[in-house]
Amino acid sequence: MRSDLLTTQIDRLGREIKRLLAPDGRCYLSFEMFHKDEGEDDWCFVQPMAAALQQLAKRFRFDFQTTPESAVVSRYQGVEGESVIHQYLLRHAS
Repeated sequence: MRSDLLTTQIDRLGREIKRLLAPDGRCYLSFEMFHKDEGEDDWCFVQPMAAALQQLAKRFRFDFQTTPESAVVSRYQGVEGESVIHQYLLRHAS
């Protein structure tokens, strides 16, 4: 049920971004793809993010030419644990 809500929110976000984005423009988005709670050894895949990316792929293409390879994946240490973040530039789908 929570994943359905996220999918709906991402769909609406995608529609709004596409409406606002110039035809040759780019949009930057980042997603937490993996999470590790403080004190834990195992990384967890953030499953709803895969569905979110699938929703965005319906309206956009991922621009890996512009983004340096070193900037696509980064690690973040937060209060509740550590995350692996993926960054993407999106452009209108043709």
